[in-house]
Amino acid sequence: MRDRKLTGRWAGFSFVRGVLVTPEGREFGPDDLSWLGLTVGIAREWKLMMSEDRAGKPARIDGKVVQLRDALRVRQAERKRA
Repeated sequence: MRDRKLTGRWAGFSFVRGVLVTPEGREFGPDDLSWLGLTVGIAREWKLMMSEDRAGKPARIDGKVVQLRDALRVRQAERKRA
């Protein structure tokens, strides 16, 4: 998509010379956008981790996959006990 202004929820963003331009004027090329998905995923996981911590939900560890939020909670609990 080249030289096109976006509308709706994307109003203010545009494509100029093959790059995505934010309302602030920052440019993101295709390589930059591949990292954006990873960054958003990390931010979502952090937000979920913080909301679960505020709610006092217990840590989940299933032995197959280590969830970062759960490992941090276990470490924090161990530090409080010491």
